[in-house]
Amino acid sequence: MPPVRSERNRLWSAIVPPSLPRSVASSQPPSLAPSDRHSTSLRLLFQDTERLLQDFSKKHENLLAGTANALKGMANLDEALAATRAETVAEIKNLANAQHLALRDQLSDMGSVITSLSDGCGKMKGRLDRMDQSVGMQIKNAIEILHKRLDGMEEVSVA
Repeated sequence: MPPVRSERNRLWSAIVPPSLPRSVASSQPPSLAPSDRHSTSLRLLFQDTERLLQDFSKKHENLLAGTANALKGMANLDEALAATRAETVAEIKNLANAQHLALRDQLSDMGSVITSLSDGCGKMKGRLDRMDQSVGMQIKNAIEILHKRLDGMEEVSVA
């Protein structure tokens, strides 16, 4: 049985010889036994190898598609984390500022107390800013590590 040839697989069409039409004038019925066992074995081997390579190619394409989807999901997660972090930091700053202003209004007659509270709120705001920077760097580092791991997985799957 000649191997199945397709447009996609030019390698096998170049390796396996084309099937020649049998002459109709032959007086003997065609033999069912292979005429060249080595050639038949090679054809079977080529067919099996072609099928295995096609299966591998399909699995590889599915893996790459999954990796691309994972990268898109990571990008969406990165955007969502950045938006949530910005909202949370803004909310904390607004609350701290509102508390600072409320305390300052209530204690306006006590100058020294106001000064110390104002300094405390300023320190708290500074700490929040440093925490924001620290959390931002940690999230950025975690996302970079995930991107590197996904790139590594893609390089391994390509190799």
